[in-house]
Amino acid sequence: TQLAEPIVKALSALRVAVLPSDLAPSETKRHFTIGCIDAVIAVVIPKVVALVLSEAPHARIFVRPIDPSQAAALLESGAIDVAIVPMAQPPASIETVKLFPIEGVLAMRTKHPLARAKSLSRKDIIRYPHALVSFEGRTAGQLDEELAKEGLQRHVGIVVSSYLAIPHILAGSDALALLQIGRASCRERV
Repeated sequence: TQLAEPIVKALSALRVAVLPSDLAPSETKRHFTIGCIDAVIAVVIPKVVALVLSEAPHARIFVRPIDPSQAAALLESGAIDVAIVPMAQPPASIETVKLFPIEGVLAMRTKHPLARAKSLSRKDIIRYPHALVSFEGRTAGQLDEELAKEGLQRHVGIVVSSYLAIPHILAGSDALALLQIGRASCRERV
């Protein structure tokens, strides 16, 4: 139910982006390529595919993982028809639809030493190694810039290019992960 509105928005964007206004979805045999991050593939795409194929049963959908920083170039080149990725500053040439708000969440395993803390300081957070999701392989993010302003530094113990790996990494360690999560995403305890 939380995903209903974002999925409707995604489908509307898909229709506008790839279907001529005079073509009925039930008649199209077009191939559509959707580029997205792995978390979107796992959570959003199953619903999008079910709805698209119910309205356009002869269409073919290709879903491919992409680096969000490459989304604009892939759209402009025609390599993908639609991107479902977080984009901080999309170029003016790209039509965008905001699917849901993004919020920062500190993730950890349920039995982590900090899990029961009523409040956390930045000094508490930097005492533990961090897992970072980076499609470009960067070892620092926005948090590191903010910490540096306060003379603090965290240890990024692992960098992965998959959001889906994070729960498994956190479950077996005392690592923390500061994630940018869509408010409509599923939340599970690790």
